Amino acid sequence: MNFRDYAFDIFPKTIGYNFSRLTSAKVSNPITLTFSVTAACQSLCKTCQIGKLYRENPERAKDDLRLDEIEKIFQSIGHVYFFNVSGGEPFLREDLPEIIELAIIHLSPRMVHIPTNAIATKKIKRAVLKILAIMGEQAPNAPLTIKPSIDGIGPIHDSIRGVKGNFNKLIDTIKILKSIEKKHPRFHLELGTVVSNFNVNQLSEIEDFV
Repeated sequence: MNFRDYAFDIFPKTIGYNFSRLTSAKVSNPITLTFSVTAACQSLCKTCQIGKLYRENPERAKDDLRLDEIEKIFQSIGHVYFFNVSGGEPFLREDLPEIIELAIIHLSPRMVHIPTNAIATKKIKRAVLKILAIMGEQAPNAPLTIKPSIDGIGPIHDSIRGVKGNFNKLIDTIKILKSIEKKHPRFHLELGTVVSNFNVNQLSEIEDFV
């Protein structure tokens, strides 16, 4: 976040939120919007039931909102500062780039963020490159961040995430995203950890690895 964003976007909204609490004034748009794009997920995380529910009933993903429905929602919201995609696993939606394009058009976010379980490396690469092309044309100053999850090193990560070989796929995805990062200055690779009883004693090891 730069000073201009803070001075003209974040700070005025913060003042607006406080003012609305004291009066009957209308609350301004949220600073952050987290939007779940799918119920589909390949993981069976010990800290989350989304993948388990999807395995038990893959039909759940058929209830994901269509693009035209998503567009209506975005149109009704207006500008937000930080657009955070959620799921399920966001990259399982083939039309994820189109969803990001709708967000750029109607929400005008200053930042776009997408987490991932990093399993579908090729699919992630293809979607990220398409999203970067869209943002390069329509939001050249807005950064894109992708955050693969790392909950442990090696077998510990696989055990927590419930998918054998997930850690190796995570490494492959990180390498791919690092190569993209070198060519796109507005793209940033981050890593995220879900802290739980399953890995609380390995946090220093995860930090050293990262």
